[in-house]
Formats: sequence, structure tokens, C-alpha cells
Amino acid sequence: MQNLTRKLRPKNFDEIIGQDLIKSMLKNSLYASKIFPAYLFFGQRGCGKTSTARIFATALNCKNLPSFQKDPKATLLPCQNCDSCIAMQAARHPDFVELDAASNTGVDNIRQLLEESMFQPLLGQWRIYLIDEAHMLSKSAFNAMLKTLEEPSVKVLFILATTEIEKIPATIKSRCFLGIFPALDPNVLDLYLQDVCLKENIEFEKKALSMIIDQAQGCPRDALNLLEQAYFYSQKVDEKTVQTLFKICSGSKILNLVTNILERDVASSSALLQELLVTTSPQTIFDLLLSAFVFALQAKLGAEGDNMFFHSAKEELSRLASFGSAELEQMINFLWKSQQSFLESPSKKNLIIFFVTRMALWHTSFTGGQEEKIREKGSLNSVTASKSLKAAPSMSLASEKPESLEIASSAENSVAPVSQATQPLAASGAFGSEINSPKVQEGSAVSKSPWSEFILHLAGLKLGFISNLLSQAQDVSFDEDKKLVRVKLSKMSQMFIDSLAESRSKWQHKLEELVGCVDILLERSVTSAPASSVAKPVGVTKDAKPPFTSSKPAIKASAVVPGSSATTLKTANLEEKWPKAAMLLKAFPGKIKKIG
Repeated sequence: MQNLTRKLRPKNFDEIIGQDLIKSMLKNSLYASKIFPAYLFFGQRGCGKTSTARIFATALNCKNLPSFQKDPKATLLPCQNCDSCIAMQAARHPDFVELDAASNTGVDNIRQLLEESMFQPLLGQWRIYLIDEAHMLSKSAFNAMLKTLEEPSVKVLFILATTEIEKIPATIKSRCFLGIFPALDPNVLDLYLQDVCLKENIEFEKKALSMIIDQAQGCPRDALNLLEQAYFYSQKVDEKTVQTLFKICSGSKILNLVTNILERDVASSSALLQELLVTTSPQTIFDLLLSAFVFALQAKLGAEGDNMFFHSAKEELSRLASFGSAELEQMINFLWKSQQSFLESPSKKNLIIFFVTRMALWHTSFTGGQEEKIREKGSLNSVTASKSLKAAPSMSLASEKPESLEIASSAENSVAPVSQATQPLAASGAFGSEINSPKVQEGSAVSKSPWSEFILHLAGLKLGFISNLLSQAQDVSFDEDKKLVRVKLSKMSQMFIDSLAESRSKWQHKLEELVGCVDILLERSVTSAPASSVAKPVGVTKDAKPPFTSSKPAIKASAVVPGSSATTLKTANLEEKWPKAAMLLKAFPGKIKKIG
């Protein structure tokens, strides 16, 4: 008695499921009698590469081929009745040779095959060689095939099948007709499994089939194997049987765990993780968590993820839409950075518990409690919230101290600026990077706001200098009347203003889209006694004077100043001879040497 995978292996083109593109291409090739000397089939495991190659080889030598070329709709191809088709079914066709490259990797095996290809076909019209797992061939074996693939003997055809197309040399790929075999769509696979269950009289539950499809990852061969194992276990395929037998978890539970982590619900995260560990290995949970965060980020950015495991968890995925992309990126960075240490750990269960707990706790420190304060004011995590908050007046640091929303700089409540969100976290501690963050006033957009998304957008536009400049602001406020974002910096120079103005066309539309403002105003922050801070809009000309002047008169070179040094005199000369260099020294303390 054959198992389902062998029993249900397709024998003609109509029985191939989910591969309509390559199936149409091959049938049209047969209809037009346009045959390539070499074909390369590649795609995911168990998706029909070898079966399609055998069907194509059978069709080439089938007696019904001339009738198919005259009336393709009324003719079944291959017919399964002629001598050639019967010989193919019995695996004794003299003109069909199938080579397993995994066990015949050497150049000698390929040389023998090429020598045999010089003979003319005996039973059919074509002599066909199928090389399965072709990526396992050695470099010398590939080189030996080059000339033959380009100019084979008459009526000789080669078909290469592989799951790892990247290991096939470019010189081989350029000589072949490429056939792609993608993973099957979950809906197609679901209908196929239901049809198999009805034909084989297998009692099933749709939820159980959905779980099997999640595990199969678009592979019909894997799906049939899992279905048959579940049936042999309890003579029916239900949800309890699938969970007990395969110790698997559903995609919805993994996405629920991701949601609990992002919601900073440590208790629920820990409870759900313990439930998953009963039936699922720590390594599988780690891999699924990483895949879930990537899948959620793709959905957040409007891209269609290709991970079949989460295809049925639409409700759970919709809950993740409220979280920012920066948060998801931070979690992906952490898991990616921790992957090697997890693989080497002898106690993976304890480590995955620590990772999940740490991510939930770290996310609390990431927001610094700011989200809760904004929620109390009725504004949260949206452009609308940003516009309702940006009208708050700018508060001077010298005024009465308000209830400000500040990101603590201690080790417990530290956060990397948004401009570095896309970079891998430090190896010393994925959640321990201590980088000074801007002070954000009450009523202003905070770390998860559209302003932070705007800074992240600048980094994506390769405006790293502007992104870092704005992320180091001491405070940020919004002027609703003038539609300005006021950014206070501890150090200012004309170079900052010029750089911001020159890149204005690249960021202005995004600023208006996210924050509702049309310009950015740079100001020098006042940290001591009140003094007039000079502010200039972004659109100033390059001939404008520096945004601030020295509080003391310039020292003349001939003056004798008590306590002055030669360096002071040189600085005074520098302002006269090289004003731009002097401007840089004011913004970035240091020394300038004249060379030559």
C-alpha cells in the first residue's frame, strides 16, 4: 500500500496544482514544438519540480503529442496508454535517465552521463536526462556540462532541478530555460487537502487543516505527510490530535505573544510563553518570534509578507497595526543580535524566557512612561495626536519648571535615538545603549511621535548629518500659527542652517505629512543667564551673518591682554583671515593647523 505522497503524485499536467505559470509555459512549448536543449527548475521543496519534469519528459515521447499539437483542448497529454508512457510509469524507459546529484556529485559521473548522451533514442523521440538536486554537483562537474548544455546532440534534452538556485553557476543558468516553482497559496493548499480527505474518507476539522497548512509552509508534500501522520494517530484529523502529535503552535498564538510584548504586559507574555513551551521547542519559538516581528513590520509598511505561517491570523495582525515601525525594528535588531548566543546556549528554555521578559520590560523603558502621560491628555500615537499637541507654546528652560516629559539617561531608562533605530544594537547589551535624547516639552510630540518618524525618514534618505543634528536637540516645540518646528541646539553655526536649507526639497513634504508643519527653525538653547538667542529660518541666504556673536569684543593682534596666550592671539587673527574656520571652531572646539 502506497502512502499519500506517492499515491497522489501527479501523472499529467492537469493534476499539477498551484503551478499554473510553468505548466502553461511547458504545454505551449509542446504545442508549438519549440523545445529548449536544457531546462532548470527551481523552487521550494515538495512543490512539484521532479514530478513536472517527469510529466514533461513523458509528454515529449508520448504517441499523443502530434494529436495534442493539432487539438490541445481535446487531447490528454501524456496519454498513459502508449508503450512510452507505460514504460515511464514502470520506471524502465530506455530513453529517460534520472540522476541523483546528491549521491553522484563528481565530474566522473557527469562525464559518463555525457558520453551516454551521444546515443540516439530507442523507444521515443527524445533522450532525456533529469538531474535532481543539481546544486550538489561539484564545480568540475558543472564545468564539464557547459559545452554539452549549449550544443547538445540532436534529440537530447537535459532537465536540472534544484531548491538552491544561488548555488548554480551563472554560466549554467544562462544556458537553461528557467522554470520557477513558488510555494503554494494557502487557499489552494486548503482546497487540495479537503479534496484529498473527501476522496480518502478521512474525517477532518478545518481548524486542524489550517494548522497543518501553517506548518507545511506552502509545500503540498509536507502537508500530505502531516495529514497522513495525524490520521494514523487517531483515525481522524482534529485540532487536538495535530497539537498533540506535532507539538506545534499556531501563528495566532505567536502574534498574540508579540502583541503582549509590545503592550508591555509582562505577566501575559510570560504566561503565554509557558503555555507555548509545553508543546513547542525554545528554538522554534525563537525563530517564530523573529519571523513574526519581521512579518508585522512588513504589514506595517504595506508590504505583503510571504510567511505562510501567519496567513490565517488576520485578527491578531490587525492589533499590531497600532504600533510604530521603530518599535518593531528595535525588537528585530535585538533578536538578530542575540541569535548566535541563543544557538550556543545549553539552556535555551531559560534564555527564551529571559528574552521575552527583557523585551517587554525594555519596551517600558523605551517609552519612558511617556505614552501613558499622553494617553491621559487624550492624544496617542497618530498624526492627529501630533497636530493636537503641536500648538503648545515653547517653554523656556529658565521659566518655572513644568511637568516635562523627559527621557531618563540612566541605565534603567535609556533609549537610542530614532536616527539609529535601523542600526544593530550594541553587542555589549542590546537594550543598554545610553545615548542622550532630546528633552521634549509638555504637549510636544515624543519618542514614538511623527517627529521621531520624520527623523528616521531623514536617515533613510541618506541625510544622516541632518538626522543626527535634529536628534541631538535639547528641546522641540511646535508653532501652529507659523507652522514651524522650533529646534533648540546647544551648539549652532551657519553650516547647520545651510545644510538644512540645501536639503529642504527632500524633507519638506514628509515634514508636512507627518507633523503638519512646513519649516524647521533652528535656535541656540540658553543654558545660563537669559540672553537673546538669535534664530534664523531655514531659507536664509549663505551671505547672512553667523546666528550668534561673541559676548566679548575680538582681541586685536597688537593688544596686550593680561593672562592672554599666543593661542588667543592666533584665534583673533583667524577670525580676520579665515572667518569660516573660526566659525567651525566656535561650534566644534579644537585646533586648526595650517599645512604648507
